[in-house]
Amino acid sequence: MEERRVQITGSRVMSPPQDAVSPEAWLAAIDEMLKAGLRRDALAEWPRFRQAYPNYPVPQELLERLQVLKD
Repeated sequence: MEERRVQITGSRVMSPPQDAVSPEAWLAAIDEMLKAGLRRDALAEWPRFRQAYPNYPVPQELLERLQVLKD
């Protein structure tokens, strides 16, 4: 069996696609998922949101609700 190797030669800065949802709308969608009991969906969206908007301010209440689910 032939062994294949991959070499990483640089980093790629991820940026949201042109048709990306606004951060406000994305957070609202995550909030609605939590309210609807879609905890897994909300937890799956959270890291995607943070990757696209790492420095965007998130309401403390939403952060706390997400943290409770992670624990």
